[in-house]
Amino acid sequence: MKLRRPILLALILLFVGASAYAAADIRQIVEVEKAQTFVFHCDDDYTFVAQIEGGSAWLFLPADTLELAQVSADTFRKGNLLFQIDGQLCLLKEGDGISRQCKNNRREAIWEHAKLNGADFRAIGNEPGWNLEIHGGSKAILVTGYGSKRYEIDLLPPQVNREVKTTVFTSSTGEPRVTLKIMGEHCSDTMSGEQFETTVEVDLDGKILRGCGRALH
Repeated sequence: MKLRRPILLALILLFVGASAYAAADIRQIVEVEKAQTFVFHCDDDYTFVAQIEGGSAWLFLPADTLELAQVSADTFRKGNLLFQIDGQLCLLKEGDGISRQCKNNRREAIWEHAKLNGADFRAIGNEPGWNLEIHGGSKAILVTGYGSKRYEIDLLPPQVNREVKTTVFTSSTGEPRVTLKIMGEHCSDTMSGEQFETTVEVDLDGKILRGCGRALH
């Protein structure tokens, strides 16, 4: 289905230095906790994304997007295309005789999972570990304490400062009080060294969390 996003959010992401926003043809998973997302890198430099939920596997291949039906516990098929998964490994067989052995990149899969399930922007931070997703410019999901606490936050319309490339979101309710500041400044993750185009600051009831983020579309 075609996912429509507010034009305002497109401008926000552009102001903070993110890549140009574009709508994506993706399947929106409602029960995201039941879905599994993988980014598979194969032995011939072939890369694709897979999301498994219920009795289906959606494969986002370089040239096509396909839904495969489950034929056994670990095997999915559509016509002559067979996808077999074993933990973090998979086998992809095509009708033309091509067979690929592939391995999941867990770090990349986390970001793809957020993207496929409707997030437009994601940020991460450390000590203690936290992550943030912004959906549609009106809702945020904040997970803190290495996953021990989860907040779903309704957001007021953002305040955008084009001159300094900064966007500020605030929560529409007082519990918890949350301010999200997204700045168009280069950021390096303190644990992995991964590079990002934006710096993010979260004020959660007076406690400041700092980290890095990027647009997902």
